[in-house]
Amino acid sequence: MQIRKLLLTLGIGVILIGACAAPSTPEEVPPQTSEPTPAATAPPSSTPTPEVDIPIIDAHSQFCPENLDKVIPLMDLGGVACTILSSGVTSAKGTITPEELVSFASDYPGRIIPAVRIKVRKNENYYDLLEKQMNMNQHGAMAEVLIYHKGKAGVAPKIVAHLNDENVQAALNYALDKEWPFVLHIEFADAGSQGSEFMTELEALLIQYPKHPFVLIHMGQLSHVTARQLIEAHPNIYFITSHSNPIVVDKGTKLWTNMFDGDYLSTDWRELMIEHPDRFILGFDMVWSWDWDRFYLSQITVWRKAMTELPLEVAHAFAHSNAERLWHLPPVK
Repeated sequence: MQIRKLLLTLGIGVILIGACAAPSTPEEVPPQTSEPTPAATAPPSSTPTPEVDIPIIDAHSQFCPENLDKVIPLMDLGGVACTILSSGVTSAKGTITPEELVSFASDYPGRIIPAVRIKVRKNENYYDLLEKQMNMNQHGAMAEVLIYHKGKAGVAPKIVAHLNDENVQAALNYALDKEWPFVLHIEFADAGSQGSEFMTELEALLIQYPKHPFVLIHMGQLSHVTARQLIEAHPNIYFITSHSNPIVVDKGTKLWTNMFDGDYLSTDWRELMIEHPDRFILGFDMVWSWDWDRFYLSQITVWRKAMTELPLEVAHAFAHSNAERLWHLPPVK
């Protein structure tokens, strides 16, 4: 089965990729073992999905030039049919340009969906970059828009923006025009007392555009209680489950949501996914070279195991169908 193949590949993944120049931090260093070893908990009582090779779409990831020749082979190893990909980071070899990303995607039609890059580099003008990519007419998505990002010393700055800021609204207008989901990076837990302000802004936006999908990447660092409240109040809020598993949580310095209880999905999260199967989207948000390494394959293993705890139709919705619907993608096989 695919899971067994992945377990065999985890030990060799580190050979595949060179390192990007950005310094390692506790949050981003890949695990030193292929799997976390939390205390086992009782298996879920619901009827599980058989261990089948369900197609996977990674709804949001990024890469740097060192990863250019590694993404497709690793997707093959992980059984990932399609990745929505952005050139999100700068490394020792520079940044992948929009033209290079589109060219890369054209070599793998249906497997790589190029996403408009929002993050600007030195000497880039945000509005010029945005307009240039939109005029290319070859992108199929928009990468995450950073609203609150705690930052990492020596790696990435702290970012605080607001949903009514001019630059955020400019990106939103393009997403509305293209009918692309608007992916928001809001670290509600790490934002502390400021989190309530961001929540007010988010809910106002959800009400203003009730027919447009808004997606919180990394589960917004929210609890199952708050996620449920948002889902039940707003038909247009969705969640990408990146960084919400033990592989990331156990190695991180941020307050990521952990959707697991030991080896299994927690009862609260599993029940919420079953009750609202259309709201959860699988994604990994791989960035640095060590992400596209054992870190990547380990997370695929964890999520494939989690899918066996869900009814088959829920597992399919989570793994690929929701992304196909929201980003207007052809069905994967």
